[in-house]
Amino acid sequence: MEEWIEIISVVALSAIKQLVGGGALVLLYGFSFKLAFWCMAIGGIIGITVFYYLAEPVLDVWMKIEAKIFKKRNNKRDEDLVKQGGIVEKTIDKFGLVGLAMLSPVLSYPLAMFLARRFFNGKAKILIAMYISSICWAVIGAEFMALIAKAFPAVF
Repeated sequence: MEEWIEIISVVALSAIKQLVGGGALVLLYGFSFKLAFWCMAIGGIIGITVFYYLAEPVLDVWMKIEAKIFKKRNNKRDEDLVKQGGIVEKTIDKFGLVGLAMLSPVLSYPLAMFLARRFFNGKAKILIAMYISSICWAVIGAEFMALIAKAFPAVF
Protein backbone atom coordinates (compact mmCIF):
# COMPACT_ATOMS: atom_id res chain seq x y z
CA MET A 1 0.00 0.00 0.00
CA GLU A 2 2.83 2.39 0.84
CA GLU A 3 4.37 1.92 -2.62
CA TRP A 4 1.10 2.99 -4.28
CA ILE A 5 0.98 6.12 -2.18
CA GLU A 6 4.53 6.96 -3.28
CA ILE A 7 3.64 6.34 -6.94
CA ILE A 8 0.48 8.46 -6.73
CA SER A 9 2.36 11.29 -5.02
CA VAL A 10 5.02 11.32 -7.76
CA VAL A 11 2.35 11.30 -10.48
CA ALA A 12 0.40 14.08 -8.76
CA LEU A 13 3.44 16.28 -8.22
CA SER A 14 4.69 15.62 -11.75
CA ALA A 15 1.35 16.89 -13.05
CA ILE A 16 2.23 20.33 -11.71
CA LYS A 17 6.02 20.54 -11.64
CA GLN A 18 7.49 17.58 -13.47
CA LEU A 19 11.24 17.97 -13.05
CA VAL A 20 11.61 19.68 -9.72
CA GLY A 21 8.67 18.14 -7.88
CA GLY A 22 8.32 14.69 -9.40
CA GLY A 23 12.05 14.29 -9.88
CA ALA A 24 12.81 15.11 -6.25
CA LEU A 25 10.28 12.57 -5.00
CA VAL A 26 11.64 9.93 -7.38
CA LEU A 27 15.06 10.50 -5.86
CA LEU A 28 13.72 10.46 -2.32
CA TYR A 29 11.75 7.24 -2.84
CA GLY A 30 14.57 5.51 -4.73
CA PHE A 31 12.50 4.53 -7.76
CA SER A 32 14.04 2.53 -10.59
CA PHE A 33 14.54 4.26 -13.95
CA LYS A 34 11.46 2.59 -15.49
CA LEU A 35 9.16 3.43 -12.60
CA ALA A 36 10.51 6.98 -12.40
CA PHE A 37 10.02 7.48 -16.14
CA TRP A 38 6.47 6.15 -16.16
CA CYS A 39 5.38 8.10 -13.10
CA MET A 40 6.85 11.35 -14.38
CA ALA A 41 5.53 10.87 -17.94
CA ILE A 42 2.01 9.95 -16.84
CA GLY A 43 1.96 12.81 -14.34
CA GLY A 44 3.12 15.26 -16.99
CA ILE A 45 0.50 14.13 -19.49
CA ILE A 46 -2.25 14.32 -16.87
CA GLY A 47 -1.11 17.81 -15.86
CA ILE A 48 -0.97 19.02 -19.44
CA THR A 49 -4.46 17.71 -20.21
CA VAL A 50 -6.08 19.01 -17.03
CA PHE A 51 -4.49 22.45 -17.15
CA TYR A 52 -5.13 22.81 -20.89
CA TYR A 53 -8.86 22.59 -20.26
CA LEU A 54 -8.75 24.65 -17.06
CA ALA A 55 -6.88 27.45 -18.82
CA GLU A 56 -9.86 28.38 -21.00
CA PRO A 57 -12.18 29.61 -18.21
CA VAL A 58 -9.26 31.35 -16.52
CA LEU A 59 -8.40 33.08 -19.80
CA ASP A 60 -12.00 34.19 -20.28
CA VAL A 61 -11.99 35.88 -16.88
CA TRP A 62 -8.51 37.31 -17.50
CA MET A 63 -9.57 38.84 -20.83
CA LYS A 64 -12.60 40.49 -19.23
CA ILE A 65 -10.48 41.95 -16.44
CA GLU A 66 -7.83 43.09 -18.91
CA ALA A 67 -10.45 44.74 -21.11
CA LYS A 68 -11.85 46.68 -18.16
CA ILE A 69 -8.42 47.79 -16.97
CA PHE A 70 -7.25 49.03 -20.38
CA LYS A 71 -10.61 50.60 -21.13
CA LYS A 72 -10.13 52.79 -18.07
CA ARG A 73 -6.60 53.64 -19.22
CA ASN A 74 -7.87 55.02 -22.58
CA ASN A 75 -6.96 51.92 -24.58
CA LYS A 76 -3.20 52.41 -24.26
CA ARG A 77 -2.66 48.65 -24.32
CA ASP A 78 -1.30 48.54 -27.88
CA GLU A 79 1.02 51.48 -27.30
CA ASP A 80 2.31 49.95 -24.05
CA LEU A 81 2.99 46.61 -25.74
CA VAL A 82 4.83 48.24 -28.62
CA LYS A 83 6.99 50.33 -26.29
CA GLN A 84 7.75 47.66 -23.70
CA GLY A 85 7.31 44.43 -25.67
CA GLY A 86 6.98 42.33 -22.50
CA ILE A 87 9.42 39.54 -21.79
CA VAL A 88 6.78 36.87 -22.30
CA GLU A 89 5.81 38.20 -25.72
CA LYS A 90 9.46 38.46 -26.78
CA THR A 91 10.18 34.92 -25.65
CA ILE A 92 7.07 33.52 -27.34
CA ASP A 93 7.91 35.37 -30.56
CA LYS A 94 11.51 34.15 -30.53
CA PHE A 95 11.03 30.48 -29.59
CA GLY A 96 7.38 29.78 -30.38
CA LEU A 97 5.35 26.80 -29.21
CA VAL A 98 8.34 24.44 -29.29
CA GLY A 99 10.30 26.69 -26.93
CA LEU A 100 7.36 26.96 -24.57
CA ALA A 101 6.86 23.19 -24.69
CA MET A 102 10.50 22.55 -23.87
CA LEU A 103 10.39 24.98 -20.93
CA SER A 104 7.02 23.84 -19.58
CA PRO A 105 8.31 21.14 -17.19
CA VAL A 106 10.85 23.61 -15.82
CA LEU A 107 8.27 26.40 -15.38
CA SER A 108 5.09 24.59 -14.39
CA TYR A 109 2.30 23.05 -16.38
CA PRO A 110 -0.41 25.46 -15.16
CA LEU A 111 1.65 28.47 -16.30
CA ALA A 112 2.70 26.82 -19.56
CA MET A 113 -0.87 25.88 -20.46
CA PHE A 114 -2.10 29.37 -19.67
CA LEU A 115 0.56 30.86 -21.97
CA ALA A 116 -0.07 28.26 -24.69
CA ARG A 117 -3.79 28.94 -24.71
CA ARG A 118 -3.17 32.68 -24.68
CA PHE A 119 -0.63 32.87 -27.52
CA PHE A 120 -1.24 29.84 -29.77
CA ASN A 121 -4.14 28.36 -31.71
CA GLY A 122 -4.77 24.75 -32.52
CA LYS A 123 -5.66 22.28 -29.80
CA ALA A 124 -3.94 19.29 -31.39
CA LYS A 125 -0.75 21.21 -32.12
CA ILE A 126 -0.46 22.49 -28.55
CA LEU A 127 -1.23 19.16 -26.91
CA ILE A 128 1.09 17.12 -29.15
CA ALA A 129 4.00 19.50 -28.61
CA MET A 130 3.45 19.47 -24.85
CA TYR A 131 3.06 15.67 -24.68
CA ILE A 132 6.27 15.09 -26.62
CA SER A 133 8.09 17.57 -24.40
CA SER A 134 6.77 15.88 -21.27
CA ILE A 135 7.93 12.46 -22.40
CA CYS A 136 11.38 13.78 -23.37
CA TRP A 137 11.76 15.51 -20.02
CA ALA A 138 10.56 12.39 -18.19
CA VAL A 139 13.42 10.44 -19.80
CA ILE A 140 15.92 13.19 -18.96
CA GLY A 141 14.60 13.60 -15.42
CA ALA A 142 14.52 9.87 -14.65
CA GLU A 143 18.04 9.39 -15.99
CA PHE A 144 19.35 12.43 -14.13
CA MET A 145 17.82 11.24 -10.86
CA ALA A 146 19.32 7.77 -11.40
CA LEU A 147 22.76 9.34 -11.94
CA ILE A 148 22.44 11.43 -8.78
CA ALA A 149 21.42 8.34 -6.79
CA LYS A 150 24.45 6.44 -8.12
CA ALA A 151 26.81 9.34 -7.45
CA PHE A 152 25.66 9.71 -3.83
CA PRO A 153 24.66 6.20 -2.68
CA ALA A 154 25.13 6.99 1.01
CA VAL A 155 22.54 9.78 0.82
CA PHE A 156 19.91 8.03 -1.28
